[in-house]
Amino acid sequence: MIRFVTPEWEAELTQNCGRFGIFDCKIYAQYQTYGAQSGIVDFWLVQDAQDRTVGLLSRLEGRFTAAAGESADMEELSWFLRHAGGRSAEGEKPLIARVFPGRELPSAPILRQDRPRDLEPANRQIVEAERLSDVFGLLCKSDPQFAKQAHYTAWLAETSHKVRHRLMQIFILKIDNQNISTASMIYLAPRRAILAGVATDPAWRGQGYGRMVVEHTCGAAHRQGQQPWVLAANDGLEAFYIGCGFSPAGRWARAEWEGDNG
Repeated sequence: MIRFVTPEWEAELTQNCGRFGIFDCKIYAQYQTYGAQSGIVDFWLVQDAQDRTVGLLSRLEGRFTAAAGESADMEELSWFLRHAGGRSAEGEKPLIARVFPGRELPSAPILRQDRPRDLEPANRQIVEAERLSDVFGLLCKSDPQFAKQAHYTAWLAETSHKVRHRLMQIFILKIDNQNISTASMIYLAPRRAILAGVATDPAWRGQGYGRMVVEHTCGAAHRQGQQPWVLAANDGLEAFYIGCGFSPAGRWARAEWEGDNG
């Protein structure tokens, strides 16, 4: 059974976060940000015949996030995802491959950092970002695709909410008052966080600034008792994150079906 999370089932949602891998932490982050009754994000429990929760689902703007154990009914999960008003689903690759067998799945590495590389904030040029517009500018400079797709007002509203409620920390490296590099840590569930928003001005790349900011940001997470994880955007970034002290921890994948309904 796949059960929509109404108010009386919210406790079941939160109590099961942390059981099904890093993607249920992402689902919990969405819950922390929006709540279950906002109408912005929808949440479901995946349950077995004994009404035990064996997985979690969320849907934001037609994109599903899936996290489930091996006992989940994969056939039911596949049918639901393809017919519940979405266009893609992402999660750890073994799960997505079981739910969508035979599909060619875009995939990339998952990595985690077990021990910090920077426990002391030694570099005074790296500080928590005070102006989110500076961060947005670096993200746009670093990634033309982000610049093309992102809407500043929507990005600012979500990001400022997360920062105000300490669901997210954003660090920025400045040299001579120029914005050089940035990285963010999204605090998801107890003892886990995800590194995101890593960007360096292309004119300053190749000088180690990106690694400096990543190590500093991960050090901040470790000091707060959180283990940093990263969902790399592509295979080409794996070596960079290993150089920052991360270790491979699996792969994630995305299935897309817009227009095929099957």
